[in-house]
Amino acid sequence: MGCDATDFLVGFHSLNQIFKRGEKSMKRILSALVSLAVILVTLSGCSSKPTNIRILCIENSPASVITDMITNNDTGKSGVNYVISTVNLASRVQSLMLDDECDVAILPIETAQAIYRKKSVSIQVLAGISVGGFELITSENISALSEIKGKEIFLTERGTLMEKIFKHLIKLNGLNPNEDITLNYASDATQLSNQFAKKEVSFALVKSEDAALVKAQNEYINSYNITDELSKKLKKPSIVTYCVIAKKDFIESNQKEIDVMITDIQNSVTSVKDDRKKAGKSAKEQNLITLDVDTEILLNEFKPDFIAGEDMQKKFTAYFNFLTNVDSSLSEKSIPDDSFYYITEE
Repeated sequence: MGCDATDFLVGFHSLNQIFKRGEKSMKRILSALVSLAVILVTLSGCSSKPTNIRILCIENSPASVITDMITNNDTGKSGVNYVISTVNLASRVQSLMLDDECDVAILPIETAQAIYRKKSVSIQVLAGISVGGFELITSENISALSEIKGKEIFLTERGTLMEKIFKHLIKLNGLNPNEDITLNYASDATQLSNQFAKKEVSFALVKSEDAALVKAQNEYINSYNITDELSKKLKKPSIVTYCVIAKKDFIESNQKEIDVMITDIQNSVTSVKDDRKKAGKSAKEQNLITLDVDTEILLNEFKPDFIAGEDMQKKFTAYFNFLTNVDSSLSEKSIPDDSFYYITEE
């Protein structure tokens, strides 16, 4: 029921007049109580404004999977209004949170870990989203990672976590990353794509979205999924690459709305899995995908999935433990404790 200001004023005026006249009869008192009840019921029916949730996403990868959530959100029914913005660098998220430019962010899980460790912003992780990962793209055919012995591998960034994980995986396959392969670097995926076209490059380690870009422009390129390979070696489920975080004070003030958002993200991820073509078109129209590539191809590379609750905590903890073996700058003290996780009580 909507809030009618006229009804409220009329009811209040009637009640006021009764008391001003000093009429003490039981009939009038009962009438006054009925009028008061009408006022309270009317007030309870007032429609409050929806809560704005400002969500910051890394463009392309995680941003693409929330397109259905934006398109189909009914603010009158859900009580929330999603205000979406995107950035191209995960490193910008912390400063934007500090400047109160967002309440929620979808970003790489290791970036969330770094923000939590620095404690400059008090956050909790709400959910995990698997969106692609690392891929070894090649103009050759390989059936095992050990076959890259003696090869030159190109990357677009030096000293990243992706490179560290790759070297660790090479060791697990019996190779020495310092002797059995040669690492080289390109400025970006566009340069790599051109080099593949000219047959100047045979192997490159890239993010899934960059793999989609190179493969779209070079049809003969094959992929070897590094994230899947790592999961097999570790004998664990696929690694979750991104997560949803929120400021802790915002969660505490808007728990109901946060729970609605988590469900909406889960439904949106499922929708993307069910119809990548439709989701890709919608994400492109909303500027969530900025790459000049077929969006359906891009989402096929991503293989989106969702996880929350205790399962999320177990998987993330296992991943953080793994990172301490990969990155020498990390230790067990860097692994977030239970307060890092937002888990709703059943």
